[in-house]
Amino acid sequence: MFKTKIGEFDGNSWEAFCQQCFRLKYETEGYQYMPAINGDYGIEGFTRTGLVFQCYCPDNNTDANTLYEAQRDKITKDLSKLELYEKPLSVYLAGCAIKTWIFVTPEYRKKELVKHCRTKADEHKKLNLSILDPDFDVLIHDLDNFTKEVPVVLNYLNRGIDISPDEIDDNQHLLWKNTSISLVDNANRKNKMLLNTNAINPEQKIDLLTTLTIKNK
Repeated sequence: MFKTKIGEFDGNSWEAFCQQCFRLKYETEGYQYMPAINGDYGIEGFTRTGLVFQCYCPDNNTDANTLYEAQRDKITKDLSKLELYEKPLSVYLAGCAIKTWIFVTPEYRKKELVKHCRTKADEHKKLNLSILDPDFDVLIHDLDNFTKEVPVVLNYLNRGIDISPDEIDDNQHLLWKNTSISLVDNANRKNKMLLNTNAINPEQKIDLLTTLTIKNK
């Protein structure tokens, strides 16, 4: 299992989580889920605006170099499927050219992965595949690309945030505060009542009080 700031995932649970995020974030762009039965053709969903998505979650938490190598190899392998399955993909895409292939992973730690994506995008543009837009690009998205969708999906999946308050940073405290966790809701409500309404930067002070409340629970 791979530990993230919102809990632990394996490949299946990460894809299930991502699919819900995609449906929310790209609903107005006609998001379409692609079941992986008999192969995923290198994409696990796409929009009618030319975005396609491939999810990947490492088996466990590793050092930056090992993580980079696993993610790099996964990107290379799945992008190769665009050429291999060009014909069947064209049927599903129905004339919609792929503008951006997005690799969705919990986190990445080395900027070299961005460079690898750029290299692979250039390589694939030279293949002149019928399903690719002339300006085809390859991007990486991680959890922080779905900050608005995460609380909604966690609530929908009835999944608690499985992390220790002593181990989370300021951004993660904010995520706790904005999700529908009763502890945080109660702390926010009580701290707003305690704080002087004429205080300077009241929201900042409420956030600080809530953080301290969480840590002391």
